Order: sequence, then structure tokens, then C-alpha cells
Amino acid sequence: TTRGLEEGDLDQLVSPCVCRGSAKYVHPACIEAAFAARGDWLLLRCPTCGHDYEGPAAVRLGEMALEKIEAHPETDDRSLALGLHNLGIACGRVGQPDRERELLERALQIQEAELGPDHEDVATTLVNLGNAYSRLGDVRRQRVLLERALAINEREHGKDHHAVATALVNLGSVYGVLGQPLKQRAILERALAILERKFGPTHRTVAPTLVNLGIAYGALGHLERQRDFLERALRINEREYGPDHRAVATTLVNLGSSYGRLGDKEL
Repeated sequence: TTRGLEEGDLDQLVSPCVCRGSAKYVHPACIEAAFAARGDWLLLRCPTCGHDYEGPAAVRLGEMALEKIEAHPETDDRSLALGLHNLGIACGRVGQPDRERELLERALQIQEAELGPDHEDVATTLVNLGNAYSRLGDVRRQRVLLERALAINEREHGKDHHAVATALVNLGSVYGVLGQPLKQRAILERALAILERKFGPTHRTVAPTLVNLGIAYGALGHLERQRDFLERALRINEREYGPDHRAVATTLVNLGSSYGRLGDKEL
């Protein structure tokens, strides 16, 4: 028997992905039931919008998936590592960097033993483990991990592959934190060229690079260029995620700062 929404129901609904309209909000139990019915424990992604789940819902699904993977008698090490990796990413996105690091280090240990230290799966985990160290304030450790990931990806895929660009984007941010905006800009421009060739100039994967490149230009005093990159990123993020997504908010914060600096300059 179906029923309408009652008082208190809205407090229990969550928005776990970028679905919009009537599909935007859903009860956590419904997400879990649908995920269990699909039985694809290694895919923490909404089947409707095609984006990864986010927030506490992603953590819960990741925990469910890891429990199922670990309990299955025929689980291979590569699947276990991916389950650990996925849960680690979800934890990092909800502000649990210690747990993120622990899970990713477990995944990395399994992958290195099973696949060898130079496998592309190892490189992916190195990038995300580096981000965990960044959230924990250890940017120098992040740089070491990213440089290792970059070397693996360039050797495995060539210098113009999108996996190389992913490592470059993160490495560019590291150099920004370390106060080297010229190196940051050069790395990010290389990454942007790769991503635009692969996905096109308005694809969602391009937006984070545009934001970071805008920040680099701002640090170098090129405020109009900073504004232009951020405005491009904002258009992409609003189209892709809607006006209330965290990616939009992050871009708006940086763009507001850019406009403020341009106003000061014109005075």
C-alpha cells in the first residue's frame, strides 16, 4: 500500500547524487534496497544520473559493499582492494580523512602485492591517497605519491592520456599550496589541454582544472584571466550539477574573491 508524505518524512530524505526534480530526494532505505537489488558492489553510482553517490549515503553504500565483498568466499584481492578504495573515497568526501587514508593504504598494499607496484590501479589509488594526505595537512607526502602516480600513468598510457591529466591536476594544486604558482600554472595548462582534447572544452571533468588554473593565475596577479577561467567553470558546474551543488559553491567563492580583487585593482 502506498501513502503520501507525512509530517517528518522530509527530514528523513536525502539528496545523494545530482538527480533533479522528483528524483532529487529519496529515503536512505530506498537507496540501500535498490543498491542491494542491483548487487553490483563495486559501482557506487546512481543509475539514473550516472554520477557517483555523495555524502553519508555513499559511505553507507560503501560499507554495505565492503561487507558483502569481504563475506563472499570467492572474492578476489583486486575486488577487495576496489571495495576498500571506493569506501575510502566516500569517507574523504564527508570529512573523514583519517579513515580515508587507512582504507586507501589497505587497498594500496593489496594492489601492490597482487598487481605489482607499477600497475595503473596502483596509480589511481596513489592519487587518491595523496588527496587524503592533503586533507590531513601533509602536502609533501601528497607530492611524493602524486609524482609516483604520474610516472606510472605516463609509462602505461603515454603523456597525453586523461589518467595523466588527473595526476597533473592534483600535482598542480600541490605546487599552489607550496607557493610555486608558475609551476602550478604550467602543470595545470598541460592537464587542461589533455582533458579538452579528450572530453571537449565544456565537459564536467574540465571544470576542476579551470578552477585551479584560475587560482594559479590569481596568485600570479593575472586577475582577468582568473575571472575568465572561473566563469567558465561556473557555467559547466551549474549546467552539470544544478545551482545548489558544492562544486558550484566552491567556484562561486573563488569567483567572488576574484571580483573583489578586480574591484580593488580598478580603484
